[in-house]
Amino acid sequence: MGALRKFLPLSWGFTLVASLSLIGLPPFPGFWSKDAVLLVTLKASTPLFALALVTVALTAFYTVRFLGLVFHGPKSSSLDHVIQEQGHVTDGAPSMRLASGVLAILIVTAGIASPFVEQILHHGFASGLGAELAAGSVAPSMDGSSFHGVVPALALLFLVAGAWPAYYLYVSRKASSQALINNHTLLQALYHFFWNRWSIEGIYHRVFVDGITRLAAFLSDDVEERWDNLVHRRLPVLFTEKTQRLVHRLRTETEELVYNVSYVLVLFVVLLTFFLLGRSGN
Repeated sequence: MGALRKFLPLSWGFTLVASLSLIGLPPFPGFWSKDAVLLVTLKASTPLFALALVTVALTAFYTVRFLGLVFHGPKSSSLDHVIQEQGHVTDGAPSMRLASGVLAILIVTAGIASPFVEQILHHGFASGLGAELAAGSVAPSMDGSSFHGVVPALALLFLVAGAWPAYYLYVSRKASSQALINNHTLLQALYHFFWNRWSIEGIYHRVFVDGITRLAAFLSDDVEERWDNLVHRRLPVLFTEKTQRLVHRLRTETEELVYNVSYVLVLFVVLLTFFLLGRSGN
């Protein structure tokens, strides 16, 4: 995109308010929620707290980068194409502008009122659920109030550490990010690491996509085909052959039995005739 601030000033303002809350800049509500999360992580584990501070810097970096790529810098070919096709670019319908403006006002209002709302909720939980639960909430500090000053200061420091490079590269455009990456091996490694989504996408494709594809091929080519061959070809042929052999054997044995019985009957009749003739002669 790029250069949309000139064409969408209201959208730029609303997005700026939401972005400042996202990175946790005071007095927006994102600052107070981030402060509570950082206090909990510091209480739980120091390495976890350090990791949380790194995520603060990363969030600030990619949020400012997003603003720079979308609303600042030169126009992209896609924007030129839209302008040529439609003739202009606007902030949207009045209903969209009204909804976005109300949300921006609510964000600012929530940020200003957050400290007072936090105290009200804390006292409400303290009186309703007991002092023991209130002591473990995120509003009080750890063994004193010193961390309530240190944690926000560290959060703002890491916020600036992440936002300033992004502003320098993507908003003011005083340096080329691609040239900077090409000149530093470490930045190239970090770029590829983040571009590949922390290698999560590669692992996902290898484990799930490729794994399921190989499993489907195995089931289709080996298991299903062999089972189909056994059930629909070999077993019917075997049953038919065995049945034909059994019928043929029964037929053969029946014919032999009939022949033997006939022979015995003829012999019996002959003997009976001679016996009767002999008795009649006497």
